[in-house]
Amino acid sequence: MKIYPTTLAIVYSFIEALDKRDYPTADKK
Repeated sequence: MKIYPTTLAIVYSFIEALDKRDYPTADKK
């Protein structure tokens, strides 16, 4: 199972976007 950098970048960006939406102050993790 190989994960391409593009897919990884998209997934990471999506998670980051959701995280910022749900928790605007998610600086302390």
